[in-house]
Amino acid sequence: MIVRFLLVLVLAMATLGMAGHRACAQSKGGSEFMSICTDSALIGILTGNASRAIKWADAMRTIATDSDMVCVSQCIKASVDASNGKKSGITPFTNAIRHFTYRKDSLALRGLSVAYCTLGYYDYETSVEPNDIYFKKAERLARELGNQRLELTYLSFRAQMYLRSERLIEASYCVRNIMAQSNDNELKFFRFWGKLIMLRIYSAVRIESVVTQFAESIDTTGFYLDRPFLIASFCRAMAIDALRKQSYTEANVMAWRALSMTQKYRATETELWQYRFVRAIALFYTDHLREAESLADTCEMTIKVLSPLSNDPFRSTSSLTLLKSQIAQKRGDTETARRFLSEVKLSPKLLNSSDFAARYYDVIEKYAVSCGDYATARKAVETADYVHRISQLKNARILCKDMAVSSREDSLLVSKRQDMKSDEEKYSSRKDDVATFVLISVIVTLIIFIVCFIRIRTKDRQAQENELNFTKKLADEVKRNTILIEDQNQLIAKSNLDLAASRTYAKRMQSGILPNPSILTKWGVQNSFVLRGTTEAISSCFYWYRKVDDRIMVCCGDTSLGNTVSGALLSVVGLTLFNDATSKFGRSACANDLLLKVKENFHKYLPDENWRSELSICVAVVDTANKVINVACASSFCYVYNNKVLSIVADTVNRVAGSEKFLQPAADIRFNYSPGDALFLFSKSFPIICDAKGDEIGKSRIKTILERTVKLPASLHHDAILNEILYLRNGRIFADDALLVGLSLK
Repeated sequence: MIVRFLLVLVLAMATLGMAGHRACAQSKGGSEFMSICTDSALIGILTGNASRAIKWADAMRTIATDSDMVCVSQCIKASVDASNGKKSGITPFTNAIRHFTYRKDSLALRGLSVAYCTLGYYDYETSVEPNDIYFKKAERLARELGNQRLELTYLSFRAQMYLRSERLIEASYCVRNIMAQSNDNELKFFRFWGKLIMLRIYSAVRIESVVTQFAESIDTTGFYLDRPFLIASFCRAMAIDALRKQSYTEANVMAWRALSMTQKYRATETELWQYRFVRAIALFYTDHLREAESLADTCEMTIKVLSPLSNDPFRSTSSLTLLKSQIAQKRGDTETARRFLSEVKLSPKLLNSSDFAARYYDVIEKYAVSCGDYATARKAVETADYVHRISQLKNARILCKDMAVSSREDSLLVSKRQDMKSDEEKYSSRKDDVATFVLISVIVTLIIFIVCFIRIRTKDRQAQENELNFTKKLADEVKRNTILIEDQNQLIAKSNLDLAASRTYAKRMQSGILPNPSILTKWGVQNSFVLRGTTEAISSCFYWYRKVDDRIMVCCGDTSLGNTVSGALLSVVGLTLFNDATSKFGRSACANDLLLKVKENFHKYLPDENWRSELSICVAVVDTANKVINVACASSFCYVYNNKVLSIVADTVNRVAGSEKFLQPAADIRFNYSPGDALFLFSKSFPIICDAKGDEIGKSRIKTILERTVKLPASLHHDAILNEILYLRNGRIFADDALLVGLSLK
């Protein structure tokens, strides 16, 4: 009887052990699957790839064996809905936190950390002032689990939240932690993501040299080439930085690359809206108004995906309404521009953002000038300059403070982690010998202390005194050097701000004096265009239009002084001379007469030949009534496409600013034109644009480019010529001081 009872007891214990082992294996398998799914879903939310997050959340919900995976899946889907502008409420998050709170196993800790992270992201997307407490709780739970990958994911979320809230010091601190912990090859994604966030931080503080250097250090090939959403994020960051530097052509190229990358993966409507909006701004500033308006209308149709509380100047409904007002104002529709401007919903954070304030006050300034309210225009300019200057000072201080403490904090963090790792290894390897080691250490310490007490005490006192003296001297020297460096940085920052403000004002004045290229379209010269190598700075090249009865006079000039203030002033003098010459001749003016009158006035107003620069000009007079073109060039050239033949006209008279004071009239060059003919006026500096090898393009290659592009429709001439030059330069934007004026005749 006793033997039978013992056999039954053994069998029962064996059965319970096998069931427990099976349950443990099942729990371990569920934990591993949940780990894979949550990591992939959180990375998708972090990088803006919402489709990936939804896919992994649905996978967890499909094969869920318990309520743990269902709770985590609901939290992930609720946070994705918040990023798409849908508020599903915080019920999924509170249910998940209540479900995992009273358990201490690893699966519950992971689920609770994911619930806190997604709740923090929901608050980040739906609140004006998001709180970082939820991300910090998630990081603490990840450290308790010992999961470094999960901790880096939560750090990345917190850095992104700080970046949007303009808390740049906290964001840079999180990025440095990410960079210090992601040296492992398996964590190289977080190293790239940390570099991308740091690039956005440096772009926000607008230190151009630091942005360029840091962007070149980011490798977007190899491992990241099969991740188009990372390439798209990088290109969008570079496009926004180019817009802040007013490099609009470069911003157009980078925004196009970012938008084209979204075709290689399933981008969400929110992502597409952001990429389209940045592309629309770049197209607007490069005078592609039709394409910019089309993208703005597309963004208007999908504007519901944005959060109405967003204060990001590149992710808000107010920025889109302001862009539509700018487009209407540039087209000359002042009433529509005023209506859109009145619909802009302003907030203090948007008005304190230099990116939004510059565009907003520029629209107000132009509208006030068109209405004759110059006091309001001046106030708008002063307010925009004040916001820009305050932003520059604030960002410069932030960067200096961040760079001053970054190296010290990084070294302390690395050394602390190395010490903790070495201590853990020593503790695990010598755990069994602790008692013996302590006993031997105490005995040896007592012996050494008794033998060397007097000698060591004397030497310690002397060393302590020397160390205190040295530390005091070193602290005084560091304090003096720090004060000197801060004073020098303030002087440099003030000088840079004053110089930038003066050049910006000079550029605004020159842009206001130059005529609008759309005037030619109103005069009947369809598809005319102006291609400038420099649109972000002051220029020595200038162009001029004037219509007298049926005669349209066009000029393309170059002062050969480059992107300098003196070149810009001389270009203004050239415009004044042409206006004077036109008023003298009136309807009977021809190209040679205009050049002779300009040369006479040039010697009259600028008699000193020691400082007078050369002035190269190309003039064309189009008689729309008789279908005749009259062309004259002074130290310049132009191409005429007439009767399907491309011919050059160059140097029909001597240079305008030469040493000779009187000029004999040259032969009058005339062409009878027909519909489909074209005229291309070049500045003297256009042929010296360098290709990718550093060689000048020259007139021969310019002719080859025109022969390929002139046969295309007239509306495509500008983009075709620009693409040919970019192809010769290997895709690099050319910033040379060059000018091309193209006319399509009908």
